[in-house]
Amino acid sequence: MQIVAGNNTLNAQMIATVVTGTLSGTVTDAATGRALQGVTVTIGSTQVVTDASGNYTITGIPVGTYTVTFVKSGYNTLTL
Repeated sequence: MQIVAGNNTLNAQMIATVVTGTLSGTVTDAATGRALQGVTVTIGSTQVVTDASGNYTITGIPVGTYTVTFVKSGYNTLTL
């Protein structure tokens, strides 16, 4: 960007930074503590499925407040 005021010229560079976060964790059976594979984890419009160790990671989440939902057949849906 260049701003000219009379005989003076000002050059400025603008950089926009988008701050994002990561949500990660492990889903386990509340009664047995066993890791749960195949749980769908949803935050906003993004969904991932837990791996064989019950782990999930969602990256690139814009800063904000979200509802996270965990869904697996045979279990009650958990919303946090």
